[in-house]
Amino acid sequence: MPRVDNPIRLWDGAPPGSESWTHEEVWTPSLPGGHQLVRNVTVPTLNPFLPDDPTDRAIIVCPGGAFHFLAIEHEGHAVAEFARRAGIASFVLKYRVVPTPVDPESYEQALVDAFAAGIHNVASAVLPLAVADAQRSLEVVRGQGYRHITMIGFSAGARIASSIVLQSHAERRPDAAALCYRPWVADFHTSHQSPPLFVMAASDDPLGVEGSFTFAETWRGAGAPVEFHLFERGGHGFGAMRTGLPLDVWPDLFLSWHASVSV
Repeated sequence: MPRVDNPIRLWDGAPPGSESWTHEEVWTPSLPGGHQLVRNVTVPTLNPFLPDDPTDRAIIVCPGGAFHFLAIEHEGHAVAEFARRAGIASFVLKYRVVPTPVDPESYEQALVDAFAAGIHNVASAVLPLAVADAQRSLEVVRGQGYRHITMIGFSAGARIASSIVLQSHAERRPDAAALCYRPWVADFHTSHQSPPLFVMAASDDPLGVEGSFTFAETWRGAGAPVEFHLFERGGHGFGAMRTGLPLDVWPDLFLSWHASVSV
C-alpha cells in the first residue's frame, strides 16, 4: 500500500496547467523487493517524514521515473526515512508525470514507445508542470518555518531539482541541492554564488554520468561549492536500495555533506 501518513496538497483546487486531467492514479510494486511505483499523478503532494525533535533544516526528495512514473519507494520514502532517522525533517514530492494507460500491458508499451521516441521529447509538455510542483513544494516547506532546505533529486527528479537550482532569483532556489545520476544536460551557466551541490553517479550508468560530470565541472569552474562522488559500479536508478557495492555508503556521505552545508 502507498504511504499516506499525512500528505500535503501543493495546490488549492486543480493544479495549474492540468485542470482537465481525469486519469486514474496507479500504484504498483514493480521492482525486486516490492518497491512501489506510482504513475498518473493528478494531485501533487508532499509526504512528510518528521523526526521527534525537528530542527529548522529540511530536505525535499524528488524521485525519478523517466517522467512516466515515480520510483516513490527506493528514491523517495526510503531516502526520506534515513534522513528522518538522522533527525532531519524530510518531504517526498509526488509530482505530475506523463499520463499513461491504466492497464499494465498498454502502459508498458507506452513506456517502450516513449524511450524509442526520446524521453526528453515525450516529456516536454509535462516538464514545466513537474518543475512548477517542485517550486511550489519549496514554498510550502519554507512556509512551515524551515530555514535551510536541501532538494535532492534522482534521475528525472534530479533534472527537476537542477531546474530549481538554476533559477536566477536566489529566493526561489533551495539552500543546497543533491543531484543523483542526473541525465544529459544542455549547456548552462552558474556563478560562485550558486548553492552548494552534492553530485553522485556510477561510472557504469549509461544515462546519468554525463549530466553528473557536467554539473560538477560547471560548479567547480565557477568556484561554487560542489562535492562529487563517482562509484565504479551501480548502474542507473539504485536509489536507497542495498546493492552490496561500495556505493551503499552514499547516504552516509550525503548526510555528512548535508551537515557541513546546513550549519
